[in-house]
Amino acid sequence: MQAIVNYFTDQEWHSSCENIAKFVASRVSKDLNCIQSVECIPVASSRCKQLRSAVAYQNLLSCFDGANSGEDILRLLMAINFKDKSCNFFKMYIHLVLTENWVLSNSLIEDNPVIYKKFCLCLRQCSSLISPTDLRPFASKVRHRAAYLMHFSI
Repeated sequence: MQAIVNYFTDQEWHSSCENIAKFVASRVSKDLNCIQSVECIPVASSRCKQLRSAVAYQNLLSCFDGANSGEDILRLLMAINFKDKSCNFFKMYIHLVLTENWVLSNSLIEDNPVIYKKFCLCLRQCSSLISPTDLRPFASKVRHRAAYLMHFSI
């Protein structure tokens, strides 16, 4: 990974990072493997952080067919109805972890405060609207992860 990251010049890096992220996201299935493909990228340098964020973002775009931007992704995440019995918390967990890596691994906090604020609202929604007594698979994992992230993000 370090060889790939260090191969490009500063001028080539921005477009190359996006191309690498698209390549990786297109080759990984939309299950726990897409989380592993993101989290195996070390956050040792700013380029690695940028690549980690870009891979997570590309995975999210492929998970949400109607999304064309980061705001669309967060809007679709916030539109999920947790009270619906058919709510898939496993997918929600994957989306939450990918969104965490996308938002928190990059400089989006400074560059795009709207995305960061929507992410915080999404975390608040996940941690407060999922009941602690909800016994569906992954419901407690989504709730606890969102509460944990909300504690450190706000």
